[in-house]
Amino acid sequence: MRVKTDGGLKKEEFKPIVENIEEFTQQETQGSFESVGTEDILTKALGNAEHSGRIRGQSKFVKQSQYFNLVHPSREKDEVSDMKLKIAALEKTV
Repeated sequence: MRVKTDGGLKKEEFKPIVENIEEFTQQETQGSFESVGTEDILTKALGNAEHSGRIRGQSKFVKQSQYFNLVHPSREKDEVSDMKLKIAALEKTV
């Protein structure tokens, strides 16, 4: 985004987006907003979802799973099963 030498925006149409970015950044700092995967500050500030399979600001060859390190559903099920077993074992000891 281009700015004037005095720090102001060259195009006023970007002002609401910049304000949204600043607001979500502040909320994230305070802990009231959590940026997770494709639900990041930029997506929220622009108000539109990402196109499936694409990462805004990255080359077209970068996959979401590479960039966001997303957990595959099958691995997630395995992790949930493991956690249930651990909880059951802990409940027996109490």
